[in-house]
Amino acid sequence: MLYQCVNLIIFCNFLCGFYVKFSKLYMTILSTIYCASISVFILYGLYSRPLINTFYVWSNNFCMFDTICYILFTYINGTVYVSKFLRKISEIDGLLHFQRPKFFIKTIWFFLFIFFEKIFYSLEYYARNDVSTTTYKISMAAWLVYKYGSFFNSVLRNILFALMRQRMKGLRSMLEHNINQDGLDKVEEINKTLEIYKMILDTNNCFGYIVKYYIVRDFFAAFYYVIITTIGISYNSKKSVRPHMAVDAVANILVACWPCIVLQETINEVANIKTCLAQEFLKCPTEDSHRRTRDKIKDAMKYLDLNPFMFPILHLFSLNLTVPFYFINICCTYVIVAIQFAKLA
Repeated sequence: MLYQCVNLIIFCNFLCGFYVKFSKLYMTILSTIYCASISVFILYGLYSRPLINTFYVWSNNFCMFDTICYILFTYINGTVYVSKFLRKISEIDGLLHFQRPKFFIKTIWFFLFIFFEKIFYSLEYYARNDVSTTTYKISMAAWLVYKYGSFFNSVLRNILFALMRQRMKGLRSMLEHNINQDGLDKVEEINKTLEIYKMILDTNNCFGYIVKYYIVRDFFAAFYYVIITTIGISYNSKKSVRPHMAVDAVANILVACWPCIVLQETINEVANIKTCLAQEFLKCPTEDSHRRTRDKIKDAMKYLDLNPFMFPILHLFSLNLTVPFYFINICCTYVIVAIQFAKLA
């Protein structure tokens, strides 16, 4: 059921103009023509979008640049990384004896909230602007396609991150259960654990640079919308906050930070595996007959220390729970700077 959900998200992403390569050549050609048409429609809609004041110029320019980047990266890689990732996950499931992939309630509820936030933003934007002209309707439709395309892309990536976290949790549960069973070869169980752990580490390579670009883009977009919202409030004569702009800024921060939370849970599972090994080492007798087991445990712990679970972003930083705090700190700093400039202007 979960894999069908992934395919549905990819299809929705495709409807929003993200290129998907099919197994049959004629389907790929039709897909290319369709996505190219949608891309032209989005670019034209954003280009012809009526601009109320200079404040919207910057927002529109960002959307144009972001759309062009999406188009380029989509045609370079598309969703090829998804099939590679799912193949490796299926191999891991075979070793972990996973019977059925599960839904991730937290992830589903989180993105359901973001989905309704996009609807709220759209309705508020529609109500505050004159959309009686055909040009404005076209620009509004193009903007919605752009927004929801970005949304489905984020949902897809985070479901894959949650799949990886779930497998690491399953690996930890399997180790805790098997290592305490009488009659089992503990050295063999540790070897099997390290083998699966290495396979989970290899799943990171399936994402490639395109996913890492998307993550950097999410942080940049969140920072951009926070600053734009702050400037909009500062230059507003009534100094009032437009609810849809404030909610969208918060939603962008949450979308950017959510992968950090999921991957931090994965890192915590690795720490639990190390704790389980350390406890087993302390319980292991010191007699020569158990020396092989003790040496294997020490080797396994050293291997985990030398090969930690990480999701590095272009050699700049790794995603974990510290990143959101640094990011929010930067946002707060530049919000204060933007307000100070607004007072001087």
